Amino acid sequence: MAKKKRRTELDIDMTMPPAEEARPPEPEPAQEEPVKEIAPPEEKPQAKINKIKLSMIISGALGLVSLLGALTLGAWVYFKAAPEKPAPPPKVEKKRAVPLVPKVRAVIPPLYEFSSFLVSVGKKNHQSLVKITFAAELSEDNVSDEIARNLVLIRENIFTLLKSKPLEEFRDEKKKRHLAVEVAIILNESIQSGAVVKVYITELVIQ
Repeated sequence: MAKKKRRTELDIDMTMPPAEEARPPEPEPAQEEPVKEIAPPEEKPQAKINKIKLSMIISGALGLVSLLGALTLGAWVYFKAAPEKPAPPPKVEKKRAVPLVPKVRAVIPPLYEFSSFLVSVGKKNHQSLVKITFAAELSEDNVSDEIARNLVLIRENIFTLLKSKPLEEFRDEKKKRHLAVEVAIILNESIQSGAVVKVYITELVIQ
């Protein structure tokens, strides 16, 4: 009975593998994040330059330069060849028109001036000495020659006229003018070649 039991144990030992020691679970490897690949910048395709357009631009630029050069040369030749402008004439101030005044020639008539007359005028107790001078306006120059030839007679006649006048007539203006008229009448009675137009009293002094 004892042998059967041991055999059974042996059978059990042989059939049952030894129990493995429990191992801790290995940590799972950390999952690495996928690295994002940065795409390089896309290169823009270079714009293809149209050869025809390029040639047109170059031709236009050359034409513009040629035109500017021609204009500059033409302007230089024009200004160099152009004659200098004459200086403007000096400004002349316009004078205002002055109305022309006709020149009047003064005609001075011929005069004959007598020497002064001294006459005692008035009453015996109230006599005054009068000094008077006359100038006669003549119609012609030759009248003075005739007066000079008859001067003695003419002076006597004038002296007689003055002697007959009262003193008041030599002081009154109206009477003095009348006296000059009377002297002119005496002169015209003594001459024949012309006439005495007017007689002026040029001086009168009463003492």
